[in-house]
Amino acid sequence: WSARTGSGDDGVPSRPARADTASMVVRARDVMTSRVVSVTPGTSLDRARFLFTENRFSALPVVDDRYRLVGIVTTFDLLRADTSASSRPATTVGEVMTRDPLSMTPDSAVTIIAHRLRHYGELRVMPIVERGVLAGIVTRADLLAPAPGGGPLGRLARRVRGPERPRRVLWGDGEYRSGPTAADVMTPLDRVVD
Repeated sequence: WSARTGSGDDGVPSRPARADTASMVVRARDVMTSRVVSVTPGTSLDRARFLFTENRFSALPVVDDRYRLVGIVTTFDLLRADTSASSRPATTVGEVMTRDPLSMTPDSAVTIIAHRLRHYGELRVMPIVERGVLAGIVTRADLLAPAPGGGPLGRLARRVRGPERPRRVLWGDGEYRSGPTAADVMTPLDRVVD
């Protein structure tokens, strides 16, 4: 086979060149959140509760002083700590976190991440680790978002532009709100059948 002509020595054309499928795969780096809110093992459970409720998180990566992933703490871990019948209640994240959690690299395909999040039902986020350091997280919501287009140049343009800001709407009470509200997704009362 000739590498240049793409035909065999007998004059019969070879199979067409295979398209590079690696560029079509959506990777963790394409969908991950890179500005991650994290806690340390010494963070108080009260502070973790505040972060969960204020930001509506379901899990927080736990990192050491060099931002290496050492664990993950979930709302489930906090609920378990609250209902524990232990003689000495837990006071820090390090006492309730899951140590050595599953993690993936930025080059991991999102299909593999989705499979692992489905297979390990309690997982709601997948930490993304590069060279031992927490680089980001992929949530279930990240997997539902449309695949980013544009390839490497599109990724570069999105990095330069920064994240898109949600549209803000002025409501009758003088407040600005962004994103859908409960009124947008609720069934109107006049359509409810008794």
